[in-house]
Amino acid sequence: MGRRPRRPKRRGGAHPATPARRIRRPAAPVAPRGVTADRWFRDLLESAPDPIIGVNARGRIVLVNAQTEKVFGYARAELMDQPVEILIPERVRGAHRQHRAGYLMDPRTRPMGVGLDLTGRRKDGSEFPAEISLSPLQTPDGLVVTTIVRDISDRKSADERFRGLMEAAPDAMVIVDADGHIALVNGLVEKLFGYRRNELIGRSIEILVPARYRRAHPEHRSRYFDDPRARPMAAGLDLHGLRKDGTSSRWRSASRRCARTKASSSPRRSATSPTGRRSRTSSVACSRPLPTPW
Repeated sequence: MGRRPRRPKRRGGAHPATPARRIRRPAAPVAPRGVTADRWFRDLLESAPDPIIGVNARGRIVLVNAQTEKVFGYARAELMDQPVEILIPERVRGAHRQHRAGYLMDPRTRPMGVGLDLTGRRKDGSEFPAEISLSPLQTPDGLVVTTIVRDISDRKSADERFRGLMEAAPDAMVIVDADGHIALVNGLVEKLFGYRRNELIGRSIEILVPARYRRAHPEHRSRYFDDPRARPMAAGLDLHGLRKDGTSSRWRSASRRCARTKASSSPRRSATSPTGRRSRTSSVACSRPLPTPW
């Protein structure tokens, strides 16, 4: 009889070593054949919903997309190597050159002209309100500033309609943000409280609240923003407003409403009217004051 093959000796009671299992890793994605990085970039550029304009350090246009042609009315060939100022109104071109030079000193991604009304100019000379963002891009040919332009005509029209409705309201209306700062008022606020509009914008809403109620008012305002809904303000209580001259009046009624803005998902402003105050935001509207001043 033949001998049985010997089993390998175990060392320290361990099982014989087994070959390591090979782990298969997912293959890295491969770009479609024949599609270069330049092609991908061009496709993304042309599919953008807004005009995109590339401007070199000399202020010359080196890149545009199809939306630029559509919005501004120029053919692509008419814009290439032209100064970017061709796309803005003549009255601001001198200032724009200075701002452009300043941007090149500290190029970074940011909105353009924060707090300013920006305007684009079409080939036919017509103008439109715009939002513009800037972003620097280093290329083999040097720095290119990518400019994204958005036509906000529809939004401006909606804002103007809203302001028109506010001015036509029979009550004083105050728009207040979530921090309690006045963002917008109508003409009746000026008339009833004695302030000019520019004296109120950016001020705390408590400027219109008598001193004896100011301490508690921010807490009530904060509580409202925790549960923002259309409702009467301080139902069952006497409400008082403070005029610029220091006199105080009792208001007949007040209502409050809240609205959300596009920039934030949280309520930002509130409006106040001597029928109530209003804000969306939080909003208050007050009816006309009772004749007896406090």
